Amino acid sequence: MVTAAFLNINFDIDKRARRLIESTVSSERLERSRRYHFKEDTIRSLMSECLLKMYAHRRFGPAFSSISLIYNEYGKPLLKNHPDIHFNLSHSGNWVACALSDKPVGVDVEAKKKINLSLAKRFFSPEEYGFITENPEESNDRFFRIWVLKESYIKAIGMGLSCGLDTFCLIENGRISRQAIHKGGTKPMQLESRRIDERYWAGICYDSAFRSIDKLEFFDQEALLGYAASMQSAGLK
Repeated sequence: MVTAAFLNINFDIDKRARRLIESTVSSERLERSRRYHFKEDTIRSLMSECLLKMYAHRRFGPAFSSISLIYNEYGKPLLKNHPDIHFNLSHSGNWVACALSDKPVGVDVEAKKKINLSLAKRFFSPEEYGFITENPEESNDRFFRIWVLKESYIKAIGMGLSCGLDTFCLIENGRISRQAIHKGGTKPMQLESRRIDERYWAGICYDSAFRSIDKLEFFDQEALLGYAASMQSAGLK
């Protein structure tokens, strides 16, 4: 089963609400969030873990009100006490994303902006570059669709930067493929891209044992704060 949650944040958080979120996340996440220079980056970092807890709690029950992370050799986070549950997080601008599955999964969300096509030429295959540039009116959307799918694939397989964007091509018969496999890979992965609002694209990569994403859910900031309040009241972290 593959599901994903998207949290829309507005950064309008007072001191009480921020303390509430901070009380919900791990000490490791709290320490990491304090290294950021900008308030927005700190809030996105805190809300990422809070979304993971809330969404896993909703799907799998209260055992996920407390989580502990370990990391593979490439730095991909894994749930220490739940090796059969896979997750991935991403955030950009006003959105935070969390994907859950019982097999490896990756998610990426990006804000669409005007791009320099030299980036596509540098990092993508000739087929992908041709697909992006063949229709100037759609170039930006096509670039970001491919970008989030490639990033989600790399995150799903958990190999970090050792698997470059140029080690696999997503264009097949003039269209974006629903599957990907990098050079040296042994099993293709499924891909889906979604426009989550006018400015943002999301890509989700998941095991080919599944045909499609089972469920997408959208939450606002108040839902997350409500979850954090309930955890605080129950004395859970």
